[in-house]
Amino acid sequence: MVDRCLQSLREPKVQLLIVDNGSGPDVKQVIDVKGIVIRNAVNRYVNPAWNQMMQFFLDRPGKYDLLVIANSDLVMTTGWAAKLRAHRAENQQEQIIFGKIGGQRSMGAFFAMTRQSALACCPIPEDILIYGGDDFIFEVNRRVGLAETVAEDVTMSMP
Repeated sequence: MVDRCLQSLREPKVQLLIVDNGSGPDVKQVIDVKGIVIRNAVNRYVNPAWNQMMQFFLDRPGKYDLLVIANSDLVMTTGWAAKLRAHRAENQQEQIIFGKIGGQRSMGAFFAMTRQSALACCPIPEDILIYGGDDFIFEVNRRVGLAETVAEDVTMSMP
C-alpha cells in the first residue's frame, strides 16, 4: 500500500518527504529510497508527524512552494502535481487546496498548504495525537482569514 502511494506521488519537481512513524522493516525498506525520510523510533501518531512535516517545510523558506500532505493509502492520478501547480497559479489567494477522492473533497486525506497556512497552524497541539489535526489546521486557517479551495482536477483513489 505504501509503495503504491509513493509511486503515484512521484512526479516531476516533487520532493517526497516521508515521516516513518515507527514502521516495521517491510515499510522501512520501501521508503528508504523514495525521498527524504524523517524517522521516529516509535509511532508518534499523525499530528506530531504532521508537525514534523510542517516544520521541515517552514525551515526551508524559498525552497518549496507548497507542502502536500497525503495519507499512505491514497493513489494519485497521473499529472496531479502539474494540475495542482496550475490551480495554484490561477488562485493565488487560496492557502489550503484540497483534491478530490471519488468526487468528494479530500479533507485530511490530501491537502496542500502554503507557507502562510503552515505558519498559521504549526504546531498542532501535541495532545491531539490521532484525530482532529486536520480540523485544527482548517479551523485556524479560517479564523485568520486564509482561503481554501478544491482543485477539481486533482484526483485520487483509495483502493
